[in-house]
Amino acid sequence: MRLVMLAIFAALNLFVAPVTAEAQAQKIFRVGYLGGGSPSPEQSISIGFVRGLRDQGYVEGQNLAIDYRWTRGTNEGFPALAAELVTLKVDVIVAHATPAVLAAKAATTTIPIVLLNVADPVGAGLVTSLARPDGNVTGVSNQGADFTGKLLELSKEIVPRLARVVTITPIPGPATHARVKELETAASTLMCGHRPGVSWPMDRVSRISGIVRVCSRASC
Repeated sequence: MRLVMLAIFAALNLFVAPVTAEAQAQKIFRVGYLGGGSPSPEQSISIGFVRGLRDQGYVEGQNLAIDYRWTRGTNEGFPALAAELVTLKVDVIVAHATPAVLAAKAATTTIPIVLLNVADPVGAGLVTSLARPDGNVTGVSNQGADFTGKLLELSKEIVPRLARVVTITPIPGPATHARVKELETAASTLMCGHRPGVSWPMDRVSRISGIVRVCSRASC
């Protein structure tokens, strides 16, 4: 999260039109947050996001306003919400996951976009390279897919009788597909059965109940 905050800090200071020290002290920076979950204030990523900005000197109600936009577990709403943030003239857009970043990039070529939780930003066409992103997109990529197979391997060592794995995922996207593919490869190597592609809405209550229902049907 610290790297993400630094990216936002850089976007606000480098890409936003320069202002005098006095004007900057009075300016309220607007950050648009585009996410696929729900607007629950308990979402840990939102809490960490606000805390990280505060650590960089941006405090809600003083010099910062955050416009949250959520799709509540679907990808279809991203384009309209991204366009809405552009209309609001936010200073920077923070987009969580590949579909959100794609929508934000399609909506603007001038407002800085900070990406979060994107498995392959180069392959998705979001940046030219990790070293030199170019354009108006920067941020921190997610390399979690590289460790998925290892997690299953460790699970097998802890539970030698492990014979079946059920994948519980959020809304579909490149990051999810990459992790599922890695898990399928590891499951085949370890001779574990694997049931992929089970998803649920990204709010806490539905998440827990969805896991219970899926595991009951799969005899986990």
